[in-house]
Amino acid sequence: MGLTHMIRYAVFSLLMLAVAAAVSTSDMRSTIQRLLTALHKERVPETVAFRPIPPRWAEMKGLYKSYVHINTVGGEAMDLFRREFAVPDSNMFVTSFVLTALLEAHQLGTIDLTPYQSELADSLATVALFRDKNRPPSVPSYVFWPQTLVNGTWSAGSMNLVDPLAYLGKVDEFVEAVFKLMHLEELLADAELVQMVVAIFTQAFRIPPDTDDSSVNLALGGTLRLLAGQFPTLYANWEAHNTDIASLFALETQYSYKPLGGNGSTAMTDLIDPRTYFVLSAYLDQLNAQGELNGTAFPTTWLLDIPAEVPIWMEEAMPFNTDNVDLCVVANFLYGSSHAVVQGLNNGRARAFFESNTEFQNLYLSAAKLLSWGIMSGTVAARPDISLLYYPSLYDFMWMVSRTAFLLNQNAASLPPQMSQALQLLGDAMQSAGTAKLLELAQSDAKHGTYWDDFLGDAEKPPQGEDRLFSTALAVNTFISTWAQPTANSKCPMQWSASTPASVKSAVQSAAAFLNNQTLDGSLKLLPMNAFFSGSMKVNSCLPFSYPGNYNRFLNGTWFDPHNAANGVAEAVWGVEGYVPPVQYKAMLSQTWFNMSVPMEFDGFNSNGGWPFWSSPSMTYSLSLLALSQYVIIDECSS
Repeated sequence: MGLTHMIRYAVFSLLMLAVAAAVSTSDMRSTIQRLLTALHKERVPETVAFRPIPPRWAEMKGLYKSYVHINTVGGEAMDLFRREFAVPDSNMFVTSFVLTALLEAHQLGTIDLTPYQSELADSLATVALFRDKNRPPSVPSYVFWPQTLVNGTWSAGSMNLVDPLAYLGKVDEFVEAVFKLMHLEELLADAELVQMVVAIFTQAFRIPPDTDDSSVNLALGGTLRLLAGQFPTLYANWEAHNTDIASLFALETQYSYKPLGGNGSTAMTDLIDPRTYFVLSAYLDQLNAQGELNGTAFPTTWLLDIPAEVPIWMEEAMPFNTDNVDLCVVANFLYGSSHAVVQGLNNGRARAFFESNTEFQNLYLSAAKLLSWGIMSGTVAARPDISLLYYPSLYDFMWMVSRTAFLLNQNAASLPPQMSQALQLLGDAMQSAGTAKLLELAQSDAKHGTYWDDFLGDAEKPPQGEDRLFSTALAVNTFISTWAQPTANSKCPMQWSASTPASVKSAVQSAAAFLNNQTLDGSLKLLPMNAFFSGSMKVNSCLPFSYPGNYNRFLNGTWFDPHNAANGVAEAVWGVEGYVPPVQYKAMLSQTWFNMSVPMEFDGFNSNGGWPFWSSPSMTYSLSLLALSQYVIIDECSS
């Protein structure tokens, strides 16, 4: 961290101590209980089916609520639409994160989930329904949305985005009813907004299983394993639905991205989304110069490839027909697989596979090295639009990396060698460049404390801070996971390490006070919104067709000209095959692709248009609950 930031934080820390001192840990424990109550209200009590007119959204019992919004900017109408247009979405992703956060807080002793075991069982049973039905029932590969059987293939789609397709004959009537349901009648006159909504409901959503959902499920299972003594039935039920983690590890290896190809059983392992190649090109050049590129492999988002996709394209397809590498997905891959190994899931068979399979060990360590590079080089911070394709928030990424480092640190004495190396890589990156970036992004208010903003509502003047609570909760959790030291004392399971910077301690103390005072009915009236997740297509710089590539065929194998706009891009496969030497790739960057110049810079997520994102108050509440829980334990154990 530069001298300017050090001076700023010395002054800032003194100002913030007074704010933090006014909030006791007993106050925070009370807020934690209130957050638990708020979360209970966000849980779906019963399953209901979709109905078009009058609209009634489908919901699945046991899931925590999340909503599809559209990030519109540019005036009061757009602000109102961004906040109020919200389509409920049933996915396993949000619920898995919420359950994991609650179980971690229970383990810390700040909440007691014993009275909620029936609700937990219902939620876990619903999550299990998202296991990919196209594979054997023992294999824990998961999909984001529920699946329905279409032409002999189980196809995943959002109930509230796909089901309206059956009513396309009266789509205008349906959209009008949706606007009225959300009390947005006055916006029906805005043709641009109506067009955005129609586009969402008429877009085809039929995604394959993915590494991300499969990994967060493993993390949930690992957390349940730690509490098996208290919740034996819950853990036993999870194990019964996820009995062959080794096969999942084999799938992740099979579909991994190998820039120079590999010996996997699937074809086209060296083909990748052109956005991914643009982000990773400097790292691939570095590996190649060091003689390390051969054998390198990275986890991809989708557990599918083009040869497997072609026969079932109408039922299940990768977006843009090409796999990609998202560094948040990579971080979740590390977290989930680490849990499976260190907690001994499947009666130790997950660890046995890891220790005996050199390909998977290489995939794991390559993933850790990639995350370290992404942080240390500043690449992720500079280009979150395409390095984090499905996660708009940089704070998502920092937290996901840090929690893996903390998990590995908790089990440092018994790690396989590759995991020990990963611990060193991730810990060093987060304690240096990661910490410096978070401190740089911190904002302060002498009256309310320290906080972090992302981008929702911040195109307006003054900034609305619609994701402030969520971003601040993630920052607090990140700092604690980065700098806290696990202990063997069950009553004080974590404490600040001796090397923790004073600026980190004071920022966390002040931010915890901010969360305590503002998360529920605070004076700033902040919303519990977030952009925790999104599709890969957001602003203009996210469009894959504007980046260089060298593989340009339709799914039927015929070639097309990538320099001019092509008809039928829905069936186009556009990517980078193999390794492109730096001189050649630099020349490609100066060309136009599909009549577009290469987006060399990122102008922010509020730079153009409107794009869908997932927001969940449950995520804000659960991660705030976890942040306060961890802070309370550290503070009380150090006093």
